Amino acid sequence: MHNVAALFEDTLQYTAPSSGDWGLVRIAALLPESHTLFFCPSACGRHGALGAIDQGYKHRVSYCYLSQPDIVEGCDEAIRGGVRELISRLPSPPRVLLLYVSCLDDLIGTDLDALRREFEVEYPGIRFRVGHMNPISLEGNEPPPVTTQNLMYDLLDVPKQRDKGLNFIGNFVPVDPESELFAFLHRAGIAPTRHIADYSSFDAYQEMARSAFNIVLMPGAKIAAENLEKRLGTPWLFLPVTYDLDEIPGQYEKIAGFIKTTGATSAKDTMNATGSAGATRVKNTMNVAGSINAARAEGTMNVSGSTNAARAEGTMNVSGSTNAASAAEIFDFSEAIRMAEKKIAAARDTLAGRPVSIAGGAVLRPFSLAKAMLRYGFNVESVVAEEALPFDADAEELISLGVKLVQPQRPDTILFADRSENAVAIGYDAAYVAGTRNIVNLANDHTLFGYHGLGKLMDMIAEASVHESDLLGLITEAGVML
Repeated sequence: MHNVAALFEDTLQYTAPSSGDWGLVRIAALLPESHTLFFCPSACGRHGALGAIDQGYKHRVSYCYLSQPDIVEGCDEAIRGGVRELISRLPSPPRVLLLYVSCLDDLIGTDLDALRREFEVEYPGIRFRVGHMNPISLEGNEPPPVTTQNLMYDLLDVPKQRDKGLNFIGNFVPVDPESELFAFLHRAGIAPTRHIADYSSFDAYQEMARSAFNIVLMPGAKIAAENLEKRLGTPWLFLPVTYDLDEIPGQYEKIAGFIKTTGATSAKDTMNATGSAGATRVKNTMNVAGSINAARAEGTMNVSGSTNAARAEGTMNVSGSTNAASAAEIFDFSEAIRMAEKKIAAARDTLAGRPVSIAGGAVLRPFSLAKAMLRYGFNVESVVAEEALPFDADAEELISLGVKLVQPQRPDTILFADRSENAVAIGYDAAYVAGTRNIVNLANDHTLFGYHGLGKLMDMIAEASVHESDLLGLITEAGVML
């Protein structure tokens, strides 16, 4: 990218009703048999509490509202009393209790770790973790959704034995089981695949610690993946979803290379009686994007997750390929490619030149999707995004091709100068800005990956072009929160 930051104006921010994502409470509720307890003033907790009621997980979260004396004198006793009262009131004690304080505690400075240790002695059957719900940190390297995922996966214990399983982390909704990804992994000898949403009990959730590999589909789980590698020795690959037919083969090559170059070391170093990693590593360092730059005896992982590993079994270059079997040798993708191409053509013919607007909240890489759709013959009119991520396509290049960049957080958004009521909008922000009722109901690439994901997206686009939807209803159903 060339000075992409200059394309995005830093202004007083407007919060559109279409903005938002999964809230912290909803993310934490993915952790089986857990309960979340917030300590905060009532105004701070109201938003999350209403969201929990609306989305049906009110029973998974509680609030202990802090008074002015609590804030002035310190809230240690309020926290102690809140924890004890909650545990006494719950029908059964949770296996995990996540304790969160609001941004006020950044000023109070409560020793939360000391309280956590105290609670673990008092309640030996409950695991405690502490965190900060600080909206001011949302634009930093470790906002609450990132630290929450780290807390969740930090609860995976060192396993007694490992298997050839693979975890998907970072994506809140599992990849569609119809994706060719799973057939490919099976042919590569990788099984089972695991996702946190698969589990309803905390003990069963511990199965994820047995997996030999982690694939991170969303950047919010990079820190969690790095720490899992440090604690459990589980290598990880960051692989954001792409809808570009030219990029999908490379992603499968990266997976094939990742499995080959890390699998032997993972088995050798981590499949012992304790499950601890035996390889000697130097300390990993993380850059501002949260990627891992780890100099290890067995190789170095770059931002894309590929390794440069010199081993007897082969050497992987930066593209992720090895001298072992390629992805195409492992699995025949020809039918998956044919179906994806067929669905691209069908969606293009259905739209018949109608404009398309793509929202950053719908897909992680909206500029990459826009670039691919232009090449497929679609009329991409605009990308509605607050920022361009470093692993997305070149936004500047797309603008030079006539694609308009719209920032939904600009205050002048409410003037609705970018109305395009005939457009097909992919995502909520795009629909809000365009004022269209032809909406692809998608957030965070949910369920999509590979050729199947591309074809499924094309089906959704074609369907949205002929059926209108109520944007407010879609947002309410999706549980979008700030």
